[in-house]
Amino acid sequence: MENPFNEQPVKRTTFLTVLCILTFIGSGLGTLSSLNFLLTYNPETMAMQVEEIAALPTKGSPFLKGFLSSSLEILQASVEHGLTMYGLSLLFYLLSVTGAILMFRLRRRGFFLYACAQVALFFVTPYFTSFSSVLLPSFVLSALLVLLFIILYALNLKQMR
Repeated sequence: MENPFNEQPVKRTTFLTVLCILTFIGSGLGTLSSLNFLLTYNPETMAMQVEEIAALPTKGSPFLKGFLSSSLEILQASVEHGLTMYGLSLLFYLLSVTGAILMFRLRRRGFFLYACAQVALFFVTPYFTSFSSVLLPSFVLSALLVLLFIILYALNLKQMR
């Protein structure tokens, strides 16, 4: 007679494996990038570079001038709040990788950890720099990518415990 309490081990699908590997790559690179910034952060050098860029002559269309102005705002925010911005980014990327590891092990709580970390990451830079014309295209693309991955992971929740 077969024991009714023995559960068959759930196998991870290839699709979930690929999603997790893509997350390991993306969030891993984000982790390394944030860590690199934190280790090499030098506000004096960055401030001098921002001043050099600001001193460049601005010729061209009003769009180009606005783009340069918005870029300078982002760079100035990186000088002023760099440690906080990249520290938070590092934290959220690590949480994202941890969530992916848990989902790779078929743990449902990894999905929620991953989703919260990705949504939080989404708002780190705009919080310190505001929404500018420079950030808008990357912000929209990032939002679509984050939403796509969250939906794709959510489709695999039924196989996680």
